[in-house]
Amino acid sequence: MRNGIFGFGAVVVLVCGCALGEGLRITGERAGAPGFEDRSMSSTYQYDHGGSTSLQWTTASTLESFEMQRFDAAAGGDAIESISVAWGNVPAGAAGRVFVWGNPTGDGNPTHVTLLHEQSVTVGATGYALNTYTLSRAIPVSGVFFVGMSVAQRGYSDSPMVIDTTTAYVEGRSFIGYSTGVFDAADPGNNASPPADIKSKGFPYYVVVRAGGSNAGFSYQGRLSAGGANYTGSADFRFTLYDAPSGGNALTGVYELSGVAVSGGVFSVRIPASSGTFVNQAEPYVDVAVATPSGSGNFQTLLPRGRVTSVPSALTVPWAGVTGVPEHLSPWTEVTGGIGYGGMVGIRTGAPGAALDVWGGGSGTPSFPQLHVAAEAAAPYGSFLSLDARAIPGGKEWLVFSSGGSALEGAGKLIFKNQTSAVYGLTLDGGLVGIGNTNPSVSLDILRSTNGNMLRMTSDATDASILSLINTSAGGRNYSLLSQGSALNPGSFSIRDVSSSADRLTIFPNGRIGMGSTSTPAAVLDVTANGGSTTAIAGRAGPGPSAVGIYGWATGPGPKAAIFDGPVVVNGTLTVNGSVSKTSGSFRIPHPLDPEGKWLYHSFVESPDMMNVYNGIIVLDGEGRAVVELPDYFQALNSDYRYQLTAVGASMPGLYVAREIEKNRFEIAGGKAGAKVSWQVTGIRQDEAAKRERIVPERERAALDP
Repeated sequence: MRNGIFGFGAVVVLVCGCALGEGLRITGERAGAPGFEDRSMSSTYQYDHGGSTSLQWTTASTLESFEMQRFDAAAGGDAIESISVAWGNVPAGAAGRVFVWGNPTGDGNPTHVTLLHEQSVTVGATGYALNTYTLSRAIPVSGVFFVGMSVAQRGYSDSPMVIDTTTAYVEGRSFIGYSTGVFDAADPGNNASPPADIKSKGFPYYVVVRAGGSNAGFSYQGRLSAGGANYTGSADFRFTLYDAPSGGNALTGVYELSGVAVSGGVFSVRIPASSGTFVNQAEPYVDVAVATPSGSGNFQTLLPRGRVTSVPSALTVPWAGVTGVPEHLSPWTEVTGGIGYGGMVGIRTGAPGAALDVWGGGSGTPSFPQLHVAAEAAAPYGSFLSLDARAIPGGKEWLVFSSGGSALEGAGKLIFKNQTSAVYGLTLDGGLVGIGNTNPSVSLDILRSTNGNMLRMTSDATDASILSLINTSAGGRNYSLLSQGSALNPGSFSIRDVSSSADRLTIFPNGRIGMGSTSTPAAVLDVTANGGSTTAIAGRAGPGPSAVGIYGWATGPGPKAAIFDGPVVVNGTLTVNGSVSKTSGSFRIPHPLDPEGKWLYHSFVESPDMMNVYNGIIVLDGEGRAVVELPDYFQALNSDYRYQLTAVGASMPGLYVAREIEKNRFEIAGGKAGAKVSWQVTGIRQDEAAKRERIVPERERAALDP
């Protein structure tokens, strides 16, 4: 077999065969795809169209579930480079496997398969998102082939089957099953639940498992001789590409063709290949094994391996020279300052759902970012992204930009700006967030220059926790601010200590405030002390002379500044600027004879008059007379004087008041010389305070009287 030449895209490669033969130049054209396959993207094998739903296996046992999808190789043969899987709700990071099987009989039966490739993978994106895995090497397939996946599921915790409910299902395409141990990929029928058509399980939908082929290959023509004579008949071939003339590493999987017609020693086959096999690689070598007649299984490897060499090729092709663009593709066109495209563009996705649909983060791509918009070093203001809806009535243009050194807002910030109205929205500055404020100074800094709510939070829950304030440090607690629904106190606002499940303060719709209790307050402010030694209200005054701890006031004769319903203790001086009314009264002091063990109580002296009492002991002079001096304010304060004289030490029947009070003094006479007299004078208060609040001995009871 002599040298053979094949073309790969715009690259022409020279193939060195074995035995006798001659080379042919080929174009690498591929046959049309079966009608049921979606070939909107070149060499993308898929049935699903993106409308997916997830279903859970009907067994709760821990098992390894698997899915198999049947396809027909394009142009009779292709090289599978990648497999894409939607994992459902299997957790990210879980271990899985992907597979490629051949179907030598071509009957489409998933139990009549040969395992061509198995590769361990890791679950990345979960849910309906597609995970694309580049295979460690291209796997040639011909005719009917299968790709699939397997993953260990956690009973009902996982739903690894993602199916497309938007596409009419054709039986014999999607198969499912499971193994109670490790999935036997070499013999899928040897599992607890062998592969069964998905429709037989009640789900007439395609599973979301795809394959990516290279859509490339080369024709290989040679002459086969046996016993020195040209062979005529059928033969089976196996082709493998290696990186060395002997030994070395396989660059592809084994590609097997059965029943190849050989006439007069000449045969012609198409060997699928991957573009990656020839890019930045040493020139590969093709390894050929042949068995005659077909089906004998007696394969003989032909030596030496044939070297695949390249010839000069065009590295670039001008746009004007491209012909044969498929009709379903809108061509790129030149526009002012660049190029344009009339349809949707997908990057790493064969089914773009937007004008520009960018996928990434999976195998073979950077973890992040999927889309990078960068400012050049000479750009002073930063990197900008414009979302422009001004063509729509009422629409506006919003800018999202990473600010640079010359930006008025300051450098290093992520800013959302309504460019149409020149109004700022959200600003992210390190760990600080500003709303309407491009220079936040706290974690959340809101600026509003017009009247209206600064912050509004809405809930339709019956007991809605609108805002939580949580301190996770030692001793910290969890508090919630609630605008309550119908659960407890409808329409009220509460501060709830979530750590203790207690409402500390509640403002009721009628304006009343309850503290320490969730029941309806009995007053505008109702404070309840929940504990034997708890103080409900404490008022403290500072050191200043005018400081007041608690102040209550009322105007008019009816209202009360304060009512105490129960015992009251005053530790200190009690000053009353007004009258005092009481049902009883006494003083309490430590008992003089047992101050540590007893109290001494004395009752007050009471009178219907506002009476002052003055008394004393005086010694009479040699004539049995004396003058009693009273305080200089006595007559200004008192009126209606009363006198009482008591002889001390001896009887003095003639003792009398010789002169009544005048100039704050009165005179005693009629006693014995040098004797003592005990005197007492009373007066009725006549000061302005007494006149304003004169005691009325009898009156009707009022509703607010305690």
